[in-house]
Amino acid sequence: MSAPTALAQNARNTTLPPFLRLPTEIRLMIYEHLLLPKSQPEASSSCQSLEQMLQPDYHSCDQHYSSKRSVKSASATSPRITVHIRTLDPSSTKPKPTTIRNRTPFSIRTSRFRSRTMGTTYFAPGSHNQAIHPAILSVCRTTHAEAVDLLYGGALFCFGSHVDAVPAFLADLTPRARARVRRVALVKAPLPYDHGADLDDWAEACKALAGDLPGLAELRLGVVAGKPARKRQGGWAGLRTISAAQFRTLSGPTPDGGSADSVASGMLEWAGALMCVRGLASLEVRPLVEHCPSPMSEGMAFWVTLSKNLEGGFAEWLRGLMVGRKGEHGA
Repeated sequence: MSAPTALAQNARNTTLPPFLRLPTEIRLMIYEHLLLPKSQPEASSSCQSLEQMLQPDYHSCDQHYSSKRSVKSASATSPRITVHIRTLDPSSTKPKPTTIRNRTPFSIRTSRFRSRTMGTTYFAPGSHNQAIHPAILSVCRTTHAEAVDLLYGGALFCFGSHVDAVPAFLADLTPRARARVRRVALVKAPLPYDHGADLDDWAEACKALAGDLPGLAELRLGVVAGKPARKRQGGWAGLRTISAAQFRTLSGPTPDGGSADSVASGMLEWAGALMCVRGLASLEVRPLVEHCPSPMSEGMAFWVTLSKNLEGGFAEWLRGLMVGRKGEHGA
């Protein structure tokens, strides 16, 4: 390096903040420590208080979709950490965190019959995420460019059943961050209790995943499953097995424009909305089993039968359309 060039480089370095004068390798180690901690500390009392401000969740992703796996099952593409995103309860009287001021708002239905709407936004509950320090990304363009792939490319973003938070969360990410997201986990709430608004929220979430995440490679889907609590035999004993081909028939229209099974077709509408997400490398479907009463209606009976087949024909049906190169499968 010539003397004038060296002088110019030294002059440039003196104008940089001290952090950016560190060697790139050192900065990357610091980013990893801030964004991908090796262990999660116990939740503090303040974090537990914030948890009470969240909308209730049917199932926690911690038990079913944690980034912590055994050494034997972990792979090179396993997430380094799980980031939990939840919806704030708009009816909570507790002071809202100051960090949510600039987040995209949205409305949710809160009354028992889903007839009342209230404004809210999403939040990353501290008891799950307090060891992560994403503020480093917003310091300047350089730190964002250097660290964005570590967090968004290395994490599993778990929304649980708070699917109404998906569009707002993705809208607030930078284009570069959205392009780096690789893994998402969702939970589908119990089908018999779905309302039209629930299906609309689900469809909007799926549309956001398909349109905003070009790099999405792994989707982990938990489906709340119903299993009657029978004393003398297993709750799913004697129920029919449904193949992937049969699921395609049940969900699709008949030649005359009708439906082979109107009850099944209606209860699989959410799966049709999910199928706009294509080009995945991996799709995991797991039943989140709840005990339920013996079916007294056609809808309840189909939910219980579907629950038995979630990891079999249902998962095979979804993978046949959602896994593989985009455009590889027909509609």
